[in-house]
Amino acid sequence: MFKEYGQVIKEEAFFNYPVISTCSAQDIEKLIKFPSKFPLRPPNGIVSKYRQNTPGRYNDGGLTNEQGKAWHRLRESTTHDMVNTRVIQNLIADVNDMAIDYIAGINKLRDPDTGRVQDIIELNRKLGFESTCLLGLGCRVGFLEDELNPRVKRLSQATNCLFEALNEANYNLPLWRYFPNSTYKKLAKAEEDLYELACEYLEPALQRIEESYEPEAAQTVLIGILKRSDLDDKDKKSSIVDFVSSGMNTIGNTLSLLLYLIAKNPDAQTKLYEEINNLLEPDEPISAKYLNSARYLKACVQEYFRILPTAPQIARIVESEMVLSGYQVPEWSVVLCHTSAACKNENYFHQADKFIPERWIASEVEANPDLKVQYPFLVSPFGFQRRICPGKKFTEQMLHIFLATVSTFLVIIWPTLVNVLSNSGCSSIRSAVRERFGAGVQVPVGPGWPTHYRF
Repeated sequence: MFKEYGQVIKEEAFFNYPVISTCSAQDIEKLIKFPSKFPLRPPNGIVSKYRQNTPGRYNDGGLTNEQGKAWHRLRESTTHDMVNTRVIQNLIADVNDMAIDYIAGINKLRDPDTGRVQDIIELNRKLGFESTCLLGLGCRVGFLEDELNPRVKRLSQATNCLFEALNEANYNLPLWRYFPNSTYKKLAKAEEDLYELACEYLEPALQRIEESYEPEAAQTVLIGILKRSDLDDKDKKSSIVDFVSSGMNTIGNTLSLLLYLIAKNPDAQTKLYEEINNLLEPDEPISAKYLNSARYLKACVQEYFRILPTAPQIARIVESEMVLSGYQVPEWSVVLCHTSAACKNENYFHQADKFIPERWIASEVEANPDLKVQYPFLVSPFGFQRRICPGKKFTEQMLHIFLATVSTFLVIIWPTLVNVLSNSGCSSIRSAVRERFGAGVQVPVGPGWPTHYRF
């Protein structure tokens, strides 16, 4: 699209409503630096409509959809603990346990004859569900268990239905604006189920507050919201529902894509494995100290965000006229910042099509100045400014821990995942694979997506 029409494109959506798209680093920087106390972004229309039609449960459209002072009030009241580094680091032990359960889950799924695991994406989705519930509901709910209990199954089904409805609303005619069509009914049912299930999980936390018990580390975010005196019960419950539903699919999909890139780049995987061995003693759990020192681990995740960001674009509503790439953009226009397209531009990133974590490490850039990142703000998978995703720190910590754990126990070869024990005594991942399985071990599964693995 941008190759054909240029770096700034104007499209007219339904009812001739203009939408501006840009992949220019200079334009995106101008939008990022625009001084705004309450940055505006387009709301999710179908969710806003449903919540307007359900005043018994919701006061407003929620943190994602509200604007202005109403958004600012929710942001300040509900995300204080979620963006607190100390609070998020206190969850490391729980996340370590979850990562070990994830490795055990892979081993349970492997075929004893072929060593293959089919559709690991489903396991990654369950991991995403479990981790989001840990943050939002303050507990492990059992998504990684062999058998899901009925409440967990219902939670999974409701989340899947919610995202299906959102996709239908985004890509089909917006008939839900005029009458409750099948898409609207699907979303309404999913929202109702998520609300009811969240309330069930809140009961233990409410009991702790009444009995003045000291909350566990995992419950800090949840208890912090429930104790807010400036929020009524509807705001508290709807905020928790939003935190849980918005992150459930995101973390699982992100992990799948991250493992894909690591599998496609064995040299990077070798360096990652060696860094882990240098920083951690055998059987030493991952800690905040390790995460602070793991430069290559964090660089791998950052480079993943550049190449395959969870959100390929960021939407803003401009609050005054501005000039983008020489074009006058009217006030209140919707502008889509295509950061993903910009990150693949050779003018902005050296060898933009290659996975090069070294570009995010200062010492590596000193040795190879061509790798210097001129526009780091283009890597913004969580958004930017004051409307940045409040779950950013938690998600990054989760990915760091999961990637480090997988890299300790597993060798990932495209399109094969081969199990190698961390105490194999081999100096590199590739030599470990050759020692155990031979140089030619490969199990082709066809083009596209790595849904099958061998251990």
